[in-house]
Amino acid sequence: MFSRRSPLGFLIALLAAFVSLGAASLSPEPLTERDTTSTASTFVYPTDSGNLTFALTAVKSNGDLYFHMEAPAGNSWVAIGTGDSMSGSVMFLIYASSDGKGVTLSPRYSSDEVEPSYNSKLNCQLANGTGIINGIINYNKSDIYVVNGHCSNIPSVYPKALDFGNTQQKFIFAVGPSDHTIHSNDLNAGIRRHTEYGTFQMDMTKATVQNADDVTVPTGPAAWQNSANSKLVGHPTNDHDWTGPIHALAMCGAFVIMFPAGVIILRVMEKVKLHAGMQGLATLVALIGVGIGVYLSRMYNHSKNISSAHQIVGLVLLFACFAQFALGYFHHRIYKQQQRSTIMGKIHRYAGPVILILGALNGFLGFSFSDNSKANIFYAVIIVVVFGLVGGLLFWKARRKARQAKASFAGMGGPFDNPPRGYQGAYDVTPPQGSGYSTPYDPSRSNIALGNMPSHGPPGYNETPTYPRPMV
Repeated sequence: MFSRRSPLGFLIALLAAFVSLGAASLSPEPLTERDTTSTASTFVYPTDSGNLTFALTAVKSNGDLYFHMEAPAGNSWVAIGTGDSMSGSVMFLIYASSDGKGVTLSPRYSSDEVEPSYNSKLNCQLANGTGIINGIINYNKSDIYVVNGHCSNIPSVYPKALDFGNTQQKFIFAVGPSDHTIHSNDLNAGIRRHTEYGTFQMDMTKATVQNADDVTVPTGPAAWQNSANSKLVGHPTNDHDWTGPIHALAMCGAFVIMFPAGVIILRVMEKVKLHAGMQGLATLVALIGVGIGVYLSRMYNHSKNISSAHQIVGLVLLFACFAQFALGYFHHRIYKQQQRSTIMGKIHRYAGPVILILGALNGFLGFSFSDNSKANIFYAVIIVVVFGLVGGLLFWKARRKARQAKASFAGMGGPFDNPPRGYQGAYDVTPPQGSGYSTPYDPSRSNIALGNMPSHGPPGYNETPTYPRPMV
């Protein structure tokens, strides 16, 4: 072991930790003997991509903490927290710095089972000095986080976070997803939900010294093996965030699949009741999607205030969907009773495409808001295919109706069209003798001769008119 006044010991601890990446993974036992001359506790947990190491020494006189962390850098972030749950936990969270070579140590506090928030009152810094290494280091073709930290005032800010006299002090650990990266110097950088988490305990009486001058950091086997006074509690849990994918599936399914399908049902298939059923179901799915989105928003710092463009547009569109459904319903009732159009029907007809397009576009804002802009490429392909199909079907239906209307008008036999079959033949004969007509019927002519007028003039004013003989 080495004292705080001997920085070279940090380098020795680091080199010993490198050895642990191979040696610790060979043994399935999480708990082994250690050098008991070092006043510290060390916890090592073998993950699928390498060991997670946390070594701690506490100073009773001033409440300072000195710790050493190592973890696979393939995870977007790694965290150690006090207590046995996220609620009320003080956390030491690390992730890659903006240049991708260093590390950022972000002290955070979590008041619930949500993303922990950076707390500027927690004075935690990376320990610097000769022989002290912090950063991302490649070892055996794998990148690992190496962090040496110093926190000076945790007990004064959160008195219940740690009990230096507790022989079974609980801690939690968690690792972030490996399919996402964080390169940031921002202590408030957003993180995604953990993919694995667990609980361990330490005997703080064996890891506590009276004065800062007595601080020691584990060396040799103690830097990469569990100490006899720390152990895993229970079984770690593999975790996955299903709320995000379900929210995206519900909203995209409603605005990109179900609502467009309702348009086809009405405009192409001309099924009014089926159209109403599909749009009602799509509205219900959108309601579920928004509810999941609100729940999801409360879990993350960047979204919990519900003030982003994606969130506001989504809430407005949900209200518009219910209003649109109501307009269509009442318009249909009035039309069935009175056989007339209504202002509600006109609003319903023209508001529908606007709501549909805005809902689809809001999906792009959503993927960007969730730090998943790559998904916008796949989403754009789906939008083009679906809306192209809907537009093509509507165009085909409009052309078909136009042809049918033209054919129907032509078959009516109007004065400017050729008469129907048999019409001309019935009149294309010589008028009978004495009919007064001298010209046969010719449909191509408009100057048909009139009948002969009688030679005598009209009767005189005082003459008795001639009446037809009575009908018997």
